Amino acid sequence: MDPPEPIRILIALLDFDAPGRGLRAVTEIVARVPGVLCIVLTSRVEEEEFLAAMRAGASGYLPDGLDPSRLPFVVAGVMRGEAAVPRHFVARLIDELRARARTRRNLTLSPELSVELTSREWEAVELLRQGLPTREIATQLGISQVTVRRLEQLERGGTRRHPELGVGGAQVPAHRDLRDAELRRDLARR
Repeated sequence: MDPPEPIRILIALLDFDAPGRGLRAVTEIVARVPGVLCIVLTSRVEEEEFLAAMRAGASGYLPDGLDPSRLPFVVAGVMRGEAAVPRHFVARLIDELRARARTRRNLTLSPELSVELTSREWEAVELLRQGLPTREIATQLGISQVTVRRLEQLERGGTRRHPELGVGGAQVPAHRDLRDAELRRDLARR
């Protein structure tokens, strides 16, 4: 006899009325169960809780007073890739996405190559462009001098993968690429 196939969880319906535990549950479930779709049901539909649930990985956020006969349609829609959210939160979600897009800008290294920078990375680049010394920028932003030098190198056009893009064709020695994990951790610190 063949062993039974493992059960694959596709949808998780979560009650968010347990204070503080619903959001943790969404985060845990999404992290532990690949591909699961979480739909949050709550008695208090609140904008901040809605945004927190979406950031945690929820695919839906609905009032628990939802007509039970509608639930199969909601689940089917979520499985097709639709978001199950109250209409009055759709505009807020769009605003959130637009704000996130505004926090990133591209640094053009050459006509063919640009790198997307976060707003924090741009802060450092702008201070470099103002001529502030590396040590002062590092102190002001609370990041390491190495990080500032990496951004300076990138701003001048040289990276490990593209050292030929350095200023005036000069070879700019590069120790690591901008997307280096250490750089990201350093920039995330405050």
